[in-house]
Amino acid sequence: MQRLLVGIAALVVGVAAQAQIVLKLGTVDAQSSHSGVGADAFAAEVAKLSGGQMKVEVFHAGKLGGIPDQQKNVLQGAQDLHLLYPEFLSGLIDETKIISAPYVFRDLQHAQAYLKSSLFKPGLDKLRSLGGVILDPDWTWMQKDPRGLIAVRPVKTPKDLEGMKLRIWESKTAIETWRGLGANTIVVPRPEMYLAFKQGIIEGGPELVGIAALVVGVAAQAQIVLKLGTVDAQSSHSGVGADAFAAEVAKLSGGQMKVEVFHAGKLGGIPDQQKNVLQGAQDLHLLYPEFLSGLIDETKIISAPYVFRDLQHAQAYLKSSLFKPGLDKLRSLGGVILDPDWTWMQKDPRGLIAVRPVKTPKDLEGMKLRIWESKTAIETWRGLGANTIVVPRPEMYLAFKQGIIEGGPETIGIAYDQKNAEVAKFWTRTDEYYQIVNVLMNERKYMSLSPQQREILHKAAKAGGSAYAAESERGFTEKKQKAMKEFGVTVLEPDLAPWRERGEQVVVKLEAEGVIPKGLAAKAKALK
Repeated sequence: MQRLLVGIAALVVGVAAQAQIVLKLGTVDAQSSHSGVGADAFAAEVAKLSGGQMKVEVFHAGKLGGIPDQQKNVLQGAQDLHLLYPEFLSGLIDETKIISAPYVFRDLQHAQAYLKSSLFKPGLDKLRSLGGVILDPDWTWMQKDPRGLIAVRPVKTPKDLEGMKLRIWESKTAIETWRGLGANTIVVPRPEMYLAFKQGIIEGGPELVGIAALVVGVAAQAQIVLKLGTVDAQSSHSGVGADAFAAEVAKLSGGQMKVEVFHAGKLGGIPDQQKNVLQGAQDLHLLYPEFLSGLIDETKIISAPYVFRDLQHAQAYLKSSLFKPGLDKLRSLGGVILDPDWTWMQKDPRGLIAVRPVKTPKDLEGMKLRIWESKTAIETWRGLGANTIVVPRPEMYLAFKQGIIEGGPETIGIAYDQKNAEVAKFWTRTDEYYQIVNVLMNERKYMSLSPQQREILHKAAKAGGSAYAAESERGFTEKKQKAMKEFGVTVLEPDLAPWRERGEQVVVKLEAEGVIPKGLAAKAKALK
């Protein structure tokens, strides 16, 4: 654990020291489309005008989700920027409802005049109240590729549309427009349009000829692309396991399925990514189940101190009937796990990285300790004597540098990988709980796959778990030595009797205060 903390600190230092502002921009069209070209030009100009102090990372082709998901993510703060088609806001803003109504505007200049007019201003005010602003008040992003219809048979008049199964987006205006023109409208996200054609679900859809060609060109490969997010560095055991999972998916599917891995919190912190997966804005997340304690009672004891004897005991709990209601609740919230055997065991033991030596709970008294958003974890370390402060992992290094924190629970391998060891030179092994992770997937996305494709994901999860466990074991062998040699970290492995004694008192207090379910820890302890 000490080594993990050290590694995390060092990596965070290296990235954070640049003081660069990084913003995520999502589009739903291919990089070679007009949307992609415009987004890339925007990103290049931001970098140029800021002298490199600002960076826009562009995620093309729906990598951050469909249009409704990305709009929601921006308004809720889970995503920074989105290339907005204002007509897709029709469910939120009345003034956008006429944008896609048929033949309201004479030409592009007429449409632009409306968007800049006093008629549309209440819509912009409403957008701001919902959490969003637009960056181009002159609305200069004009789409000069004219609109049309791609279909499996010729359409010359509205009569030719009668009975045609037409793909449409989530807009009441658009749905009723094309229904009124004679079509049988079906809502299908754009990334799924090709497969919907292939499966006979749709026979056509409104589209630009340029976009249609790009969609066909990409979708003709019939490749399913899934986004997986982690919060640790690519070189960490989380990163190695995630990459192994992705490689196995590609291998078992013969390239028909692809997992794109976004390491080091590129898709947000743990709470953000969990929420995004449950809501469908992200496909996959490497799940630390203890971070679900705000949603699922059964996860609350995972990080309670000294409830479990070892990794096998923790694994037995996660596979037991005691934990099953938690998995059922997770599914009802929109998530499924891909490894029912919970094989992603973290063999790099837990500990504490700090700016001064910690040998007993008494040494924690008054220490400003970084902790994650978990009532169990917060109250556990508070009960052990620390002054707990919630800080997202990506901000941990700066928090050390600014004196906001003086320590934080971490394994030594992660501490080395993340470079926290550059600022905190003492790691104490605590073994207060045992971590086992899993691959969390959006339930709706999971069910949209064939049984064979789901089985591929389950098998690949096992391969990822093996790689994760092996790499994490290196955290307490090779990476511990590197942390000591490269960063001068002192590794402490004290007698844990005082820690266990205080831990028992903490568990009693957690139950009394309702932080963890009463009696669940005792039942878990009794598991063989």
